[in-house]
Amino acid sequence: MNSEATLAALLEGHEVGIETGLYTNGALLTKRLARAILKETPRFVRVSVNAGSEAVHSKYHRPVTSGPLFGQVQDGVKQLALYKAETGRKTEIGLSYIVNPVNYRDCAKFAEWVAGIVKEVDRTTGRKRSAIDFVRFTPTIDYFAETQHSQDFFDEAVALIQKDAVPLLEGAGLSVTLFNHRFNHIEERKAYDKCAGCFWFAEVAPDGSMYLCSELNFFPAYRIGSLLRNSVADIWASKDRREILSGVNGTRLRGCPPFCKADAINKVAAEIRKRCKITGERERIWQWLQDLHALHCWEPDTPFAKPKTVAF
Repeated sequence: MNSEATLAALLEGHEVGIETGLYTNGALLTKRLARAILKETPRFVRVSVNAGSEAVHSKYHRPVTSGPLFGQVQDGVKQLALYKAETGRKTEIGLSYIVNPVNYRDCAKFAEWVAGIVKEVDRTTGRKRSAIDFVRFTPTIDYFAETQHSQDFFDEAVALIQKDAVPLLEGAGLSVTLFNHRFNHIEERKAYDKCAGCFWFAEVAPDGSMYLCSELNFFPAYRIGSLLRNSVADIWASKDRREILSGVNGTRLRGCPPFCKADAINKVAAEIRKRCKITGERERIWQWLQDLHALHCWEPDTPFAKPKTVAF
């Protein structure tokens, strides 16, 4: 909401060696700002577009300004891609499309103009690979509701995206991801009663407070400490974190949203717990864990993995 403050934060992070990334709806991405952002070389800039036309964009985003913003968003994406192609910046540029009944039929128009920008930038700069790196499609989820859009709707939407949008985007050289583990289980209820995902995810608020779960940021009941007073390692091992986690598991995840980032991890963890009760399986599972450690380059003597670029 304040582009100059955002730019100053990216500059500060770059100067002190902090890796940064930027999520934006693209409404403020002027040519000057797009270039200034990429000069600070964030790991990624991801623009939440969610539409292929001005009418659907205005309906989805409901801008509070006096007029539609779709043209500004399109030009902002183009300016990011153009400057990256001209300078060879390493920042990943991605676009996000959150699918729901308002916008799912707009996916082909979205793919057409994105592919058009890529081809125009390639033609202008002589670049041989897309300056826009990825597009991701995810379902709209009401995290605190009992009902969601139906599985039938999402099956139809995914089929349409795969038929009309994916070929255009991949043909232009973009990596396209449909988060099928979310699309395919939208009405599924949790089949587990313990959270292992919070050992993989946490959240830090702007005031330095750290929360147990990345989905429950700012909920006082899930606050596990403050980075202004303690290190991450100390908070991770703290009594407060253990007690909050025990309370979450003790109520069978009653306060948790029906679908979360940790859901896939929790399903695997539940299966591991079940297999551990079978003779001989414990050793096999331990070997799987060692293989994961090697694959993901865990640092010795620390519970934290090295950072790796992913399209969250």
